[in-house]
Amino acid sequence: MICKTPSKVWHKVGASSGEDEVSEFSAYWLTKNNLKFILKNINEIKKLTSLSNLIIIRTFTVLKWLYKRRKEIAMAQLKALFGNLKFGKP
Repeated sequence: MICKTPSKVWHKVGASSGEDEVSEFSAYWLTKNNLKFILKNINEIKKLTSLSNLIIIRTFTVLKWLYKRRKEIAMAQLKALFGNLKFGKP
């Protein structure tokens, strides 16, 4: 069986895909939504562990973006993490 179609497939790379193609907007919202999910959906016992992991992981990603001279992405992640972190009841 031979199938010959005239169609072509094009792939457009989005701003949020790929390691070096992260935008300030996507970095901010990814971090903010991760934090909101942890605070809203995870039970009290696992919440501390999840928040600790998020802070540790974001620390390394911020250092990575600073090393790559992408200060705006690093600052967006820090703003999303510490600008929205509320202690006590969410």
